[in-house]
Amino acid sequence: MKLLDRYILSEIVPPFLVGVASFVVLIVGHLLYQIVGIVIENRIPLRTVAEYVTLQVPNALILAIPVSTLLAVALGINRLSREAELPALRMAGAGSFRLMAPAALFGLLASAGSLYVSEYVQPQADRRARQIQTTMAIKAHLTALRPRQFVQVADQWALVAEHVEPGSGVVQGLQAYKLQPGILPLLLQAERATVSDRGVVIENGQVWVMGLPNRGDVTEGPVARTTIAIRELGGTSGGAGLAVENMTVRELAVEARRAPTPQAAGQSWFRLHARLALALASLVFALAAGPVAFAFRGGQAIVGVLAALIVGFVYYLGMLWAPMLSRSLPPALAAWAEDVVLAGLALLVLWRLR
Repeated sequence: MKLLDRYILSEIVPPFLVGVASFVVLIVGHLLYQIVGIVIENRIPLRTVAEYVTLQVPNALILAIPVSTLLAVALGINRLSREAELPALRMAGAGSFRLMAPAALFGLLASAGSLYVSEYVQPQADRRARQIQTTMAIKAHLTALRPRQFVQVADQWALVAEHVEPGSGVVQGLQAYKLQPGILPLLLQAERATVSDRGVVIENGQVWVMGLPNRGDVTEGPVARTTIAIRELGGTSGGAGLAVENMTVRELAVEARRAPTPQAAGQSWFRLHARLALALASLVFALAAGPVAFAFRGGQAIVGVLAALIVGFVYYLGMLWAPMLSRSLPPALAAWAEDVVLAGLALLVLWRLR
């Protein structure tokens, strides 16, 4: 590696590390803010919360690495321009492509790191986080189910239990009333029920279906197994999490091949390509940050950094629209369109600035 490459990389690496740390703290901090009410209300142990938040770091890294690469390259070029080193390097014969070679190499390495995290670290961490999330949801449900007190569940079900065992999730003497407009409630009783992440699971219960108020007839019958969903109970929303898939590329490919319908297969193929496109975004951002920063030299150098960040913001907005585009476009095209367009524009501008 030549001295010029090492020098430019020395301008990129420190802001990249600071950017990754800052974005991870912001993303994970936002997640912690979303669940803090559930944690306090249901007295979730601090150790469990710390483990859950730590397991969200790989998710945050996948989103933070590309934008940190964009910021680092823009800041590096900004520093060279601000100190008049960029014109000197160009006068010495270093063209735009030569100056961007170290940044492109760094972007490629960042993309490889992002892909490694998304393939080998994030899926395992996310699965463990979902187990902890399930445990917190169950504890929230059990906290809400207080002995001998009616608890309203969504719009239809009201529950009352004789005894609740928080340690095992077992509810003794459960009565569930289904409120039905215009007719008397349906009553479901069970000597024993179990609380899970999906709701209250009742086995070997008894149901009473009451007729119209002026008739007074009652129909009774056994219930082998039923589940009353209580995802809204106790203020829990089923858990907060980032919108990154926890399946590997290989698992997504298998899911796509086994999909029962072309639509389901298309969705799986889109998720696969979107995962790869997001990983390669670090390289694309590294290529795009240079031309944007080159366009604002001298006293306007900081404007180049802001413009590069706007490019990243627009890219992430496009990510939100891509799933909708995949319904009318080929999945690969919908997933890769942003990368191809942005990389193409960056190379075109570099060629014109050579």
